[in-house]
Amino acid sequence: MRVLNDVGLKWRTVSSHPVCSSLSRVNVFRLFTNLFRSPTPPEPFIDSVLGDFEFETGLGWKRVVQVENSDVELVLGSDGECPNELMLNCARSWLDDWQSEKTDLLNYIRREIDSWTVEPDPPSAEKLRIRSINILWPEQPQTCIIYFQNPGDEIRLFHLTLNGHEPLGFAYDD
Repeated sequence: MRVLNDVGLKWRTVSSHPVCSSLSRVNVFRLFTNLFRSPTPPEPFIDSVLGDFEFETGLGWKRVVQVENSDVELVLGSDGECPNELMLNCARSWLDDWQSEKTDLLNYIRREIDSWTVEPDPPSAEKLRIRSINILWPEQPQTCIIYFQNPGDEIRLFHLTLNGHEPLGFAYDD
């Protein structure tokens, strides 16, 4: 041990510290560089019904599907693990049941928009176009958010939050 100063505080070299004694300069360098390296993305996830998904860090598994003859993003939230079967079933049900559910969803959206008494430029429910279906939480696999774009409105993105196929709220982000 060495004396650090006149007061008598003692210190150890890094290599003699119990936590750091197993670290060589090469190991320290490796640890440091790994802090700034992008994680290796998982291999694409393939569902036998929904098809191939690509992983997007910070979001989850994504793929483009066709809904009403338009490209729509289908997003299954994840930190890298494969989506659970309940999330996949929810996604499949939305794609299978979209046409039959659409009228009820539009009626709900219309009622919500009608209650926006101070909204200066409310959208028309019928003009909204689906942009994405998001099932983001593995621990809540029936909760999803469907995003809509209002043609001509480049500022606001509208979203409908649902539990299963039951609407919980309609709002917009600007």
